[in-house]
Amino acid sequence: LWPAIIVWIFKKIPETRPDDNVTRHDEVMWLLMFFVLVAYAEITHLCGTHLWGCFIAGMSFAVREEAHHVWVRQVKRVTRWFLRIFFAATLAWAIPVKQLFSLEAFWKGSIMGIGPCILTKVLCGPFMGKERWVIGWAMVGRAEFAYFIAIMAKSLTMMDDSLFAILVWSLLYATILAPLIFRRVLMRYQAAEKGSQAKEQDAVADDDVIRGRNSSASNGSTLNRAQTGAFPDTYGRKRETERVEKLQSAESVLTELELAEEEVVRLRKLVAEKAG
Repeated sequence: LWPAIIVWIFKKIPETRPDDNVTRHDEVMWLLMFFVLVAYAEITHLCGTHLWGCFIAGMSFAVREEAHHVWVRQVKRVTRWFLRIFFAATLAWAIPVKQLFSLEAFWKGSIMGIGPCILTKVLCGPFMGKERWVIGWAMVGRAEFAYFIAIMAKSLTMMDDSLFAILVWSLLYATILAPLIFRRVLMRYQAAEKGSQAKEQDAVADDDVIRGRNSSASNGSTLNRAQTGAFPDTYGRKRETERVEKLQSAESVLTELELAEEEVVRLRKLVAEKAG
């Protein structure tokens, strides 16, 4: 129902700036996402937690390919700074420094971090074929949400400072190691895949050029995801491709006009010479 409502809204609002970096429909999409996020968060807050509303709001726009592009473009920098301020104002001040740097908290947190937080998820990968380490490390969370839950539990006196310090140490392992090792194994996997597919393309290049082109484009998209650590912005890339194609088309038309003008000048000179 909701995707159909979005389509209906876009039909009622004409696109007046299709060639701009931020089109009118992009602005409408941003407003829709913002108000839906606030509405769902408030409703689910009354039911228990606003986080349910955030997830539901994101799912409401999952079928729109431009939604991710518009959201990231508008809130990426703001979100980055708000996350820093949030964790600095909550987690940083909630950490019991004395208990955190105790030997007991360190060795217990290390066991929990390396074991339950990391190994239990990484060891799911060996049964998944050649992508096993990529899948295994992808399952290791970066623990941002876990910090939030730990802070809430501590504020409700569900745990003491010693247990909270152990949890902080255990989550630090996932926060630091997961993105670094995941990016490394993903880039190694993509490099291996690119090399093997390149050999296959060389072998069948004369018989299947189209498949070689499609595979090459797929490799570029996945490699870009491995280098940036984020899901590729397919909608943004498509917009950029369309813009480049329009520029190339305009340049082609200008070239043809210049050639036509040169031909007109040549013909006028020829007519003048004959008339003289």
